[in-house]
Amino acid sequence: MPASAKGAPAIHVAGVSRFYATQPALRQVSFSVDDGERVALLGRNGAGKTTLLRILAGVLDPSAGEVRIAGAAPSDPDPAWRARIGFLPERPPLHDDMDVAPYLRHAAELRGADPKAAARVIERCDLRRYAERRIGTLSHGVRQRVGLAQAIVHGPRVLLLDEPAAGLDPAQTLGLRELLQSLELTLVLSSHLLSEVARIATRYLVLEEGRLVRDFAATDEDERVQLRVEAAPGIPTPERILVDVVGRDGFETVDGTTFRIDAADRAAVCRALIAAGHELVALERPTSTLSELEAIFGEVAG
Repeated sequence: MPASAKGAPAIHVAGVSRFYATQPALRQVSFSVDDGERVALLGRNGAGKTTLLRILAGVLDPSAGEVRIAGAAPSDPDPAWRARIGFLPERPPLHDDMDVAPYLRHAAELRGADPKAAARVIERCDLRRYAERRIGTLSHGVRQRVGLAQAIVHGPRVLLLDEPAAGLDPAQTLGLRELLQSLELTLVLSSHLLSEVARIATRYLVLEEGRLVRDFAATDEDERVQLRVEAAPGIPTPERILVDVVGRDGFETVDGTTFRIDAADRAAVCRALIAAGHELVALERPTSTLSELEAIFGEVAG
C-alpha cells in the first residue's frame, strides 16, 4: 500500500464547492474520513453524490476548497497519488473488445501494480469462468464485478463506489456485499439500497442540494441477533426450547418462527434447536440504523 503523510486521515475534504456554469452542485462541503471507515453517501438524485465522488477520485476539480487523499492532493506532482484510490463509477470504465483477464492485467499495469495481481483479483471477485470471455458479451452483474475488480486490482487505500449495486439481482447484491465487507480499506459509496447500505456502512453523510446536512455514525444499540426457524411438528416448539435455554426474558418473539436473542446466547440456542429437530433458516444481526436511514432519506427526498 502506498505511503501517506504521517497521521493524515484517509480522506480530508475542506470547504469544497463545485459549480457547473452558475449552477452549484456542491456547496462548502467539509468532512474527514479515518482509515478503515465505511462511509455511505445518501441523498436524492441531484444532491451532489456523484460530483463529490468524482472530485475525490480526481476526475473533477473542485471550484473551491481542498481535497486530500492519504495526505496528497490531486494537484500534487506525486505520481503515486492515483495508486491510493480505486474508483468504480456508475457505468464501469470497461473495454468491451477486451477479454477479462487481459483487461485486468492492463488495469494493474496502468496503476503501477504487478500484472499478476489480475489473477488474484479474478479469484477474489469470482471471475474465473469469465477470465477469457470478451467483456462486451457479459451480463450486467458480471460487468459490475469486472468493474469492481479493476478498482481494487492495485490494492488501493481508498475505494470509491457510485451505485455499485444498481441493476443487480438479490444474489448478485449479496455477493457484492460480502466482497465489500471482506476488503480491508477505506470505503465511500453512494447507493439507494438502504438495507444494503445499513449492512456495510459505519458512517453516513447526507447531501441535500449540494450541502452536507447530516453526518452520523452507525448505531449498534441492539446487541441481539435475529433467528428464523422452520419448526418441525411433533416436538417442543422453538419458543419452548428458547425458554428452556435462555429463560422467558432472554428472547423476544417477532412472530411464531422469528425471534431475537442475545448475541452471546446464539451458539447455545442454535445447538438446542437443531438437536430438537428444528431447521435454522437465517441468523443475522438486525441493522438498528435502517429505520433511521429510511426516515432521513424520506425527509431529504420529500
